[in-house]
Amino acid sequence: MNPRALVLAVAASVTGFAAVATAEDQVALRIDTVLASNSNRRFDPRLDHMIRELKPLRFKGYRLLGHHTQGIDTGDECGIELPGQRYLHITTRENTAQHVKLNILINEGNRPIVNTDVLVDHGSVVLLGGPKDADGTLLIAIETAGPAQRDAAADRPAPTDAQVDAPARAAAQ
Repeated sequence: MNPRALVLAVAASVTGFAAVATAEDQVALRIDTVLASNSNRRFDPRLDHMIRELKPLRFKGYRLLGHHTQGIDTGDECGIELPGQRYLHITTRENTAQHVKLNILINEGNRPIVNTDVLVDHGSVVLLGGPKDADGTLLIAIETAGPAQRDAAADRPAPTDAQVDAPARAAAQ
């Protein structure tokens, strides 16, 4: 693994989940990309659901950069583009009623900077930290939900595109 990337697994239980998958063998993924920095002390209110995972980290400010939800079957893959010409690729290796095993690959310029397998209890979050750039450190939060968590999901809607893009528009003005 590239030393610029730090993998931090957070096994904290999170309540509520925006349901996107319906099949029994699917796992629902909620992927949030976050800019963490010490130059800005603002905590983006759209990240309130992650305050318990983010507070222990050494950063003072957190801003949601993007949000993605995806339902995938065991053995399937999904991927999203990340800031800085990076790409996140997730493959489900195993899915049980209690947990899911994920292979997480982050490429930067067609070169892997993170390639790891993690075992995550449904309803928990894996928090990946790094790499750093001039604006701060990119954090990627991957929350998983199996059928029980999807059925119990309620009051945490996903942020809209307008909500995700608003801080970037405001900063550009």
